[in-house]
Amino acid sequence: MQDLPFLLNMCKKLLILIFLFAAFNLSYADLQSAVDSLKLEIEKNPDDYLLHFKLGSCYYSSGEYEEALQEFNRTLELNSDYSLARYKIAAIYYAMDSFDIAKTKFEKLLKIYPEKKAVYVRLGFICGLLGNYDKMLQIFQKYTQETDYDFSYECGIACVFLGNYENAINYYQRASEQYTGLELELAIIYHHSNDTTEANSWFKKSLKYFSGISWPLDQYGFDLNTLQSYKSVYYYLFGKFDEAIEIINDLIKHDKHNYIYYYNLGVFRIASGDADGLENIKNACDLDTTGFVQAVYDALIAVTSDSFLNAEILLKQKIGGLKRSGIAKGLLALTLEKLGKDTEAKIYWFKCYGKLPLGIDVESMRNFIDKFIRTIKS
Repeated sequence: MQDLPFLLNMCKKLLILIFLFAAFNLSYADLQSAVDSLKLEIEKNPDDYLLHFKLGSCYYSSGEYEEALQEFNRTLELNSDYSLARYKIAAIYYAMDSFDIAKTKFEKLLKIYPEKKAVYVRLGFICGLLGNYDKMLQIFQKYTQETDYDFSYECGIACVFLGNYENAINYYQRASEQYTGLELELAIIYHHSNDTTEANSWFKKSLKYFSGISWPLDQYGFDLNTLQSYKSVYYYLFGKFDEAIEIINDLIKHDKHNYIYYYNLGVFRIASGDADGLENIKNACDLDTTGFVQAVYDALIAVTSDSFLNAEILLKQKIGGLKRSGIAKGLLALTLEKLGKDTEAKIYWFKCYGKLPLGIDVESMRNFIDKFIRTIKS
């Protein structure tokens, strides 16, 4: 299949748009096992900088940032030239929303880190996370002029948040000349520009990655059921909830113990206006041993009871593990707004980009989460 590298990358990100770890990501139990193994190896080889780096990476993946910082700093003590550890440290401050520290560290990395585009993206996104969308656009336009990199995609995101869909489409189409996989986002932008014909056309194009599969799935760590799960997420993100629900219900018939299926079914049903979807999420809690689904469920109950302070505490306690969950991020953003913490709320709305149905700017994402909560209350 021509687009196999893209599909593998997209599959890595799609299911976790709604939940936590897809087939390609280490589960919490796997991470703990890796941590235990690495600790034993470090006892035997305490001065091996790569072992410390790998341990720090496990902590980073599980949201244990303090422990990760300790291991990455130890990596640099053993090998000060290992710039990837410096990048990871900057990324941790970025993930912890300590943007002043992150900005300083990323700026220093421009002199030594080989993958400079990743650093430029972080620096530009810091502006977006703080709600400075004009500044974000200016920075990426400047980077495009001054470097060999094309930041059309990032400029497109800035235009979306500015509500300038015409320019966003132009940037996205330019970016699509370099990258595959932008069809779904283009479909959603066209939807918001009130061009239904183009929106539906681009959505159909996005589904091409799920047809004509001729390569052996098991070689890449997933099976046809997992691929169908990803497809259901596409339907969900384009607002086609009935189709998403149909796919997940069929998957549950073949696997009644997959908590991600039940969680996604619950999310899809609530998104479609069916409050009984909350029972599916509750069922997922019973099957999930990580505690992440329980955190989302408890936060939903807290928000629907207007217990916003409690919801904030619940979500922030688990935000490391929930960092890829659009529902969790959206709940937290709405909760922070209710508590009058608008600056912090902007950060989480920006992090929701592309992770909620037809949600690409703050207003559309806020409307979805607000409707989601009202459905549960009904």
